[in-house]
Amino acid sequence: MPRLGQKMSAEHKRNISNQLKGRSVPQEVKEKISTTLKGRPSPCLGIPRTEKTKQLLSLKLRGRFGGNIAVGQRKAILAGTFHPEKNFRTRAQIVQTSKSGSILCHSSWEQVYTQFLDTTSTVLSFEKDVVRIEYKLEGKTRVFVVDFLVQYVDFKELVEVKPLYYIQNCLETKAKFEAAETWCAKNGSRFVVITEQELNKIVGYSRF
Repeated sequence: MPRLGQKMSAEHKRNISNQLKGRSVPQEVKEKISTTLKGRPSPCLGIPRTEKTKQLLSLKLRGRFGGNIAVGQRKAILAGTFHPEKNFRTRAQIVQTSKSGSILCHSSWEQVYTQFLDTTSTVLSFEKDVVRIEYKLEGKTRVFVVDFLVQYVDFKELVEVKPLYYIQNCLETKAKFEAAETWCAKNGSRFVVITEQELNKIVGYSRF
C-alpha cells in the first residue's frame, strides 16, 4: 500500500472520514472477506507485550465489558432484575432441556455442559445464571454471576465454565473463585470449575 507508514494530518483524516461516512459494504463483499479470513488466527495473537503495555491496555479497556459496574446496575444484578438474557454481548444460544426447560448459553462450552447435565442421571435439576456473588477487586465491589447451580441426588454444586488460561493468568478470576468458595461454604454447596480439560472427557465431544 503506498500510504502504509505515512503520517496523515488531522485535516486529511477528517476528509477521509467524511468521504467514507454513510457508505455501506455490500453483503457479497462481507461474505468474501469472511470466507477469506475464516480460520486465520488474530493478527495480534502471540505478540509479546511488556507489563507496562498490558497495564495501559487494561486501564483503557476497563469498564467496556462490564468490569466496572455502576452501583444501580450492581444492585439490579444482585436482586435478579438484571439478567444476562437481557444483555446479549456474546453469541447466545437457547438450549432446550428435559430437566430445566430453556437454558440460555453464552458459549459453545456452556451448551456442551448443559447437554451433559441434562443427560446425567444423578442430576435432578440445574439453573443458569441465578447465583450472584459480590467480590472485591482493586478496592471496588463487583458481581460474579456464576454459570450453573446444579442439584444432584444428594448434594449441590456451583459450577463455572472457564478456559484454563483465565484461571492461570487472570487476577479477577482468582478473586471471583475465592468469593464463590466462601459462598459455597455458607450455603452447603461446593464450587466446581469446568475447563477444556473436563469438557474433553465428555463422551462424544473432543475438540480442544
